[in-house]
Amino acid sequence: MASKRKSSYEVMKEYGIKPPSRSRVIRDILNCKCYNVKILACLLYLTAGRITEVLNIKTKDIEIEKDEAGFEYLNVKLMNEKNKTYKVKTTTSPIKYEKPLIDLVLNHCRDIPHEDNVCPFNTRSWAYIQLKKFLPDYHFNHFFRALRLTNLVIDYNYQEIDLMNFAGWSDSRPFKHYQMYRSTKKFMELMK
Repeated sequence: MASKRKSSYEVMKEYGIKPPSRSRVIRDILNCKCYNVKILACLLYLTAGRITEVLNIKTKDIEIEKDEAGFEYLNVKLMNEKNKTYKVKTTTSPIKYEKPLIDLVLNHCRDIPHEDNVCPFNTRSWAYIQLKKFLPDYHFNHFFRALRLTNLVIDYNYQEIDLMNFAGWSDSRPFKHYQMYRSTKKFMELMK
């Protein structure tokens, strides 16, 4: 019988790794010594995208939008790697706490032709090697994704349908992994 795949949080618990807070994630990304890894990490975190989805983001796929109330959002169009029904997804990130990361990505995009990829890495394996080298605490598969989705639930009160749309899931079953952290005092203490 095949063993059940562990979530990023289960792996962290098994190895005694404390999940970093949103502010620490942002600080660690901004302090990264490699500019290319910094851009990759920004996009992985902001979009909660899979690494192959993020590597294919083009400059034209990134835009800022304002709603009627004047709130700004970052819209990023990605290829949806796993969902068989919807091949393209657009992540709409509220700009509140993550503005330094968004500004970094937007400034980076100004120097790149409209049709070119934003991330400077050509392969998933090379991107993982560089992530592990420059951001060793964040190199788990889907780690940025898990952190971002959790932060959307905790910081922005994302509900099941919101997270399903943001993550590009075909159904809401994965939501249960994130919803349980909404009011869990222990998890909130870990996130400090």
